[in-house]
Amino acid sequence: MSDYTPPEVLEFDDLATMDVLSNPIRLKLLDVLSEPATVKEAAEALDVPATRLYHHVNQMLDHGLLVVVEERPKGAMTERVFGVGGRSIRPSAVFRERFGSEGQAEVVRLAFRMAETQMTAPIADGEAGSELLGGDADLRQASIALVTLRLDGEDLHALIEELDELVQRYGKKEYDGRRGSIPVGFFHAVYPRDTPR
Repeated sequence: MSDYTPPEVLEFDDLATMDVLSNPIRLKLLDVLSEPATVKEAAEALDVPATRLYHHVNQMLDHGLLVVVEERPKGAMTERVFGVGGRSIRPSAVFRERFGSEGQAEVVRLAFRMAETQMTAPIADGEAGSELLGGDADLRQASIALVTLRLDGEDLHALIEELDELVQRYGKKEYDGRRGSIPVGFFHAVYPRDTPR
């Protein structure tokens, strides 16, 4: 098992990376490869032939969404282990400047597609629930909410900073299977908007 720890944030500044991200197979690969694995292992997890994934993996490597975290000999070949290029992916300031509100809207659509891909299938397939936490009835299996707040600029900045700090704090903790760790999906979107008074 690789001891690779991905960077907290991977920023992108071009539409080509967004296009690569918009493919459902690639979104699933991001989820599977959050724990480093070979293409064969990823294919087994996704229940697809490995030959179907190589093109997607190469596209993701070209855009920094995946990285090679280990190379090991396997017979006459070299087997590569892949990991994600960052725990979270977001548009850079350059992207926001270059593509303005239309680009931002595309990022939001992509983020919701990513969240849908990563969250709904495990819930629908019965692969998410309190039984994964040992059946403890006191532990909530999911927290889903759509919230609207009224904040001034200073509090909005503080909210975004605190969310980033929470993700970093829990993302840096080391867990392994012996301690009962499970993958947890987390999605947040914070955006100021104009509303009728």
